Amino acid sequence: MIRGVPINIGCSKSLLPSNHGEHSYHPTDNLCRTPVPHGIDAKNRTADKMESNSRSRFSGECIVKEDCIKTFDGLKLHLPNCYAWHNTSSPSLSSSSSSPAHQTLEKEEYCRILLSQDCTNQSLFVLTESLCLRNKTEYNLVVPFYQIAITQAQDHTESVNVKVNGVSLGQLEYGKPILLRRTPQNETSPVAHTIERTNTSLTVTSQELGITIIVNERRLFLQVSPFSLLQGQLCGLCGDFDYDESNDLVHPHSHIFPPPTVKDFIVDNLITSQSCREADYRRVLNGHYDSMCVVNITERLSRFTSDGLQELCFSVLPVRVCGQTCDVTRTQTRQADFVCLPVGTKLTNHIEERIRNHRVVNVLELSKMQPNFKDTVEEATVCKSRA
Repeated sequence: MIRGVPINIGCSKSLLPSNHGEHSYHPTDNLCRTPVPHGIDAKNRTADKMESNSRSRFSGECIVKEDCIKTFDGLKLHLPNCYAWHNTSSPSLSSSSSSPAHQTLEKEEYCRILLSQDCTNQSLFVLTESLCLRNKTEYNLVVPFYQIAITQAQDHTESVNVKVNGVSLGQLEYGKPILLRRTPQNETSPVAHTIERTNTSLTVTSQELGITIIVNERRLFLQVSPFSLLQGQLCGLCGDFDYDESNDLVHPHSHIFPPPTVKDFIVDNLITSQSCREADYRRVLNGHYDSMCVVNITERLSRFTSDGLQELCFSVLPVRVCGQTCDVTRTQTRQADFVCLPVGTKLTNHIEERIRNHRVVNVLELSKMQPNFKDTVEEATVCKSRA
């Protein structure tokens, strides 16, 4: 947990970038897709797919959405959505409808998280996100001499406002970048950062640090050059960028063993405030991960016919179980219909392939067949995440 970390230029020394050397890089892109919990059917999977717009490859990219972060090294982190946060933790929430979509806040209630930061002694940059602001998403980048705040309206993807050191840049013109020089107010000083708007996105590029930030349709892409001296020295929810996702939950200068859980890692990068208390956020986070624990699978049994032929039998309706990183805390039993098929047929192989890929078999395929028998199955009704 990061207590009361400010994001303005007057912030604490630990977050203020210091003087730095000059580097020049040319980053490109990568791809991120929202993770699908083990066993979830295609029709139930998250509809949103996080993708980079650029076609070239890039080996260091963190992708941020409201409810999902993919680290530089490929680890996927789930975050509670804003409705879960507002409905659970905000004392000022008033409801004008039973639907969460019609619930509003009387005042701004939000949390901030640390996305990425240079964790060397130089502390060259810090990037944070304000979660669950009313009808907008806000990112703050602090680099030497500059604080760049990017606010994007959630109901209009092209409505982006940019402030530099608290001063709004107004309506940015396409193809006309704003130049921020290494030494402010010195027109002969080299350009350190550029801010540019295209048809679909806003791009902030730091030539000296080798980082690029692209804000596009409520997504943020943080790109770091593979040649950057920051490689392996970053911290925050985007990870350390050392090509090893297994240590993404560990601070690059930490020797903690065993490493923290996913939920502890997220809370460790939470910037607490009066409107964002650790206990409230942890409660929402625990509930969010517990809700993802219950998944559907197709139960599979093997039997032999009276003729000695092997059959594979599949449950017509999915059976609820707890995911691999979850513990069962409550179960129930029920009778389930099973359809049996000969081993080696095209349909049997198709169903087997779906099960191997942790996919629920299409119920319509099995429901058209006459069930061969009923059997008692035990289902999970409540699961608790160990993540």
